[in-house]
Amino acid sequence: MINDKTPPIRPEAALAELSDAGTVAGLAQRAMLDYIANLSAAKEVRLRREALRLAARYGENAPQAQAAAERIALHASFATALRAEQARAAVPIPNIDATAGIVYGRVLDANGNPAAHLVVQAVTVTENQVLGRSATDSQGVYLLRLPMKEATPVQLLVHGDQQEAPLANSGTLTIKPASRSYREILLQPAEAASIPPPAPTTEIMMPNLVGKSETVACTTLARLGITHVNITRMSSDAPSGQVVTQTPAPGTRLGTDAQIRLQVSAESVTVPSLSGMNLEQAIVALNQANLSVGDTEGDQTQGRVASQTPAAGTHVPAGTAVNLRLTRSGADGKTANKRRTSK
Repeated sequence: MINDKTPPIRPEAALAELSDAGTVAGLAQRAMLDYIANLSAAKEVRLRREALRLAARYGENAPQAQAAAERIALHASFATALRAEQARAAVPIPNIDATAGIVYGRVLDANGNPAAHLVVQAVTVTENQVLGRSATDSQGVYLLRLPMKEATPVQLLVHGDQQEAPLANSGTLTIKPASRSYREILLQPAEAASIPPPAPTTEIMMPNLVGKSETVACTTLARLGITHVNITRMSSDAPSGQVVTQTPAPGTRLGTDAQIRLQVSAESVTVPSLSGMNLEQAIVALNQANLSVGDTEGDQTQGRVASQTPAAGTHVPAGTAVNLRLTRSGADGKTANKRRTSK
């Protein structure tokens, strides 16, 4: 039996402890939250029994009974926060990407329920450039991989039903390369009410997306209930951002859980010659060409570029990573060659 002077559970303190659990990987975190939820349910039963005992002993309006009722209400708010934390923990944690900032989370309606089949779009604050898009799945979950080389302020915009005006805005986030950020986006009541639910169906016909812009293609698939979309970029004569190929082909009948692959035309750039440059010079040259550095092999401190892949003069999509092999010592590798010859 609980003493009527038992200090209540403080949601702020409890959630502060739960936030530390964010470093615990996947299953372990969910198991811990489930265990806390079981303890919380048992606590609620004991609190209610104690409230009944105090009301019977002192009367419903007595200070002791009122204090017990307040503890029940406070515990209920903690239980609500705990359930929300369990829902967050159920979202898969993506892997860190050294060349991109990861933003993931959920879109919720005004009642806290998952908002499915919407498109979340990451846009730079300064230039209004679209860095990435993702459709929410049946649980309202989205995942954005945003290629970047430095910290970038972005906004997450939620679109639906091919509406031009966004349904929600996350506010400004500063995303860094090799970082991972979780963000929940809440739709306002009027906005949530304006989103018609998708027609219930288990099979759809694949639309023709070739020639459409990436935005139109993603929105079209999201409205059909398709959430598994893999987009790759390729060199093409088509305008930048236009769908060049699609799999499955138009007219194919498929389920809404099918995996869709789109190839989108990317800005084509020419790989510069990096031969003889040190690593710092090569990075500058690649950045100026709108390319990035891939794997590097050799002496990154004093070595010079001996070879590169793709080769100089090759036309590739903007943002392509160029792999470098550096000499092991000296400006041109002669020192290493002499040592091997002397042996």
